[in-house]
Amino acid sequence: MRVTPLLALTLVACTEPPIAHGPAPGEKASRADAVRTGQVVDAISRAPIAGAEVQVAGTLRRATTDEDGRFEILVPGGFGRLEAASPGYLAGSATTDTLALWPAETTEADAHAVLDQRELGRMARDADDLDDPDLTPLARELIEARRRAPGLTDAQLLPRRPVLKGALELPATVRVYRRGAENDSCRGRVDVIPLEEYVRGVVPHEWIPSWHLESLKAGAVAARTYAANWVLNGGKYDCADVDDTARSQVYADDRNARADDAVRATACEVVVRDGAMINAEYSAENSDPTEFGVSEPLCSGRARNGHGRGMCQWGTQRWADQRGQTYRWMVEHYYPGGGVGNGCADPRPDVQLRQRLARVDAEACIDPQASYDCADFVRQGWSVDIFDLYAGRRFELAIELTNSGGAASPDGTLLKLALPASLSATGVQVGGQAAGVALGGAGATVEVPVPAIQPGGMARVAFTLRGEGSSLPVGAPVPVRTWIARMGAFYDKPDWGGAARANDGQTFNGGDLKVLAEFDVYARDAWTFDAADPTLVEGWEGVDRGALRAPGGVLQVPAGGAVSPFTHIDADRLTRVEADGLAGRLYWRHADEGFDAQRSVRVDGEADLAGLPGWRGEIQQVRFEPDAAGGLDRLAFRPAAGPGPEPDAAPPPPPRDASVETDPPTPPPPTRRDAGEDPHDPLPDLDDAGTGATPVPPLPPGARGVRGETTSGCQAGGQAPGGALFGVLLLALPLLRRRRRA
Repeated sequence: MRVTPLLALTLVACTEPPIAHGPAPGEKASRADAVRTGQVVDAISRAPIAGAEVQVAGTLRRATTDEDGRFEILVPGGFGRLEAASPGYLAGSATTDTLALWPAETTEADAHAVLDQRELGRMARDADDLDDPDLTPLARELIEARRRAPGLTDAQLLPRRPVLKGALELPATVRVYRRGAENDSCRGRVDVIPLEEYVRGVVPHEWIPSWHLESLKAGAVAARTYAANWVLNGGKYDCADVDDTARSQVYADDRNARADDAVRATACEVVVRDGAMINAEYSAENSDPTEFGVSEPLCSGRARNGHGRGMCQWGTQRWADQRGQTYRWMVEHYYPGGGVGNGCADPRPDVQLRQRLARVDAEACIDPQASYDCADFVRQGWSVDIFDLYAGRRFELAIELTNSGGAASPDGTLLKLALPASLSATGVQVGGQAAGVALGGAGATVEVPVPAIQPGGMARVAFTLRGEGSSLPVGAPVPVRTWIARMGAFYDKPDWGGAARANDGQTFNGGDLKVLAEFDVYARDAWTFDAADPTLVEGWEGVDRGALRAPGGVLQVPAGGAVSPFTHIDADRLTRVEADGLAGRLYWRHADEGFDAQRSVRVDGEADLAGLPGWRGEIQQVRFEPDAAGGLDRLAFRPAAGPGPEPDAAPPPPPRDASVETDPPTPPPPTRRDAGEDPHDPLPDLDDAGTGATPVPPLPPGARGVRGETTSGCQAGGQAPGGALFGVLLLALPLLRRRRRA
């Protein structure tokens, strides 16, 4: 029989394990989670990038790439875009499993190689464009006319051509023909993509993402105009407005943060001449003068690389970097008689979401360096950003809403937060001020109206949440789901798991304005440890920080001893210890202490702890030093007498007014120590007489501890008869039973 530990509230919000997560009772999962494996590479050299941070967009799940740039990450249902970042590179994202990051600085030789390769494809395809069987008759006529007179507008070239929309009205979407291997017919997939999302997928694949921001803005305006103009002309192909190759302009599902900034900064802006959008062509190097007769002194003496019409990509970088010119100047320069116009009759907001976590109640931390300030009690470098909190203590989940669109978001935009049964909201603040909203109890859905957010502005909604009961019977982390349910006429999404019923211009998470955080909630009591369960070995280490194993269900303890993961042993109630398989000395310490002989006891089968110096309050870590190396079957802490609590039974929350914050007791801060004395790392090698000490340095950030498959296993606790239940309920020297993932 196995009894699940009744632990602290564990917030598993940033790193998750490769197992399926089930919904909380009464909740329905939108889609199954999936383990994704992939690689982060340099966009130019394709070399793997080690140590890159990968995150599931819209969640707090993270992973770090290994030396080959590879990663494994659990992607929850309803999410699919992965984001990656690494020092020296521009942040990027993709829906595929290969994320290519652009160097933050690109050499001129590398940039030339990239653009030259694109132009080779563009020129080869331009040459036989008229033979493309999928071109519409109007598109074929326009292409021929543009080549004869590249400086004229389409309206001048074909004054009687049909126009499907107003001459300066941007379309909402673009039909993109995703060419297959055949590359010569409309048999490929056609995606209908919001225009701004489409431009975000073009700019990093047509321009060099590390170039000057003004250069990228010029590229965004040209790319937007090129696509919108084909939509207004009824589409370039029978099946689509444009394709995703250099025949039109290169589009891919990858995104680049710097290019995104350029696209958002130029939202709705297009190249206009005589009140209409033009065919905004561009190529790599247009020489001097360009095909449009534009004087280009910064390109003088350089060979043409491209068709020479319209905007010069290298020129935009040179004018921005060498002469400080803006993208508006460049548009006027490269398209004579033209300029930047706004193609949106009614600019829209574009709200993005971000979530952050912070403690509300202080936590005495036994080993800040190795446990990331007690964000991770098990001390494993790959679980950075995980918070461990006691049941009854509080944390803050802050949702930041930023508006990157061209208009203010409507006043009263409705933000919803759905809690599992094991969490409740004790307070909500909007912009630092208490919000007068109904909080409800555990499992409630909280609705918060958000004031208007101006373009470029941000609103912060901070929820103070508290654990109210164990989530262990669920067998998986429980979700906290936050989403925008309504935004005036721009967005309507009543349910977190359902598709938006209306969306006019919102792009976050592919147009689904939702975020997900996940939590393990533990009742605050005792732990179990039995080496026969291999999952309980997680977090145990030798005094040299080496990993320990448990072959055959026996923990192999070296002669120097074994150190437990961080524990929460109630020393005032648990006053006996039992050891099966080994005899030796047990040491313990609080958050502000090291191990020493004054806080130890010899255990040969069992020992009484009551009244021993230092056996008081909450013990946060123990060390067992055997008489000789061997196998430890079990180590248990028990009360002296009297029945224990039911397994996984959460202490009832104190009565409270839902509108008033309550402050659970806060532990005292760690004791100050003299400079140079490390209160966290001493793991002395002590004999029974208490002499000698061999300090062991703390686990460095990024180092890996023992990791095992982790499960809840708490259901068995309720099956024990009364006497047997009492006998095993308070087994300690635990192991945090986490659902973690590298």
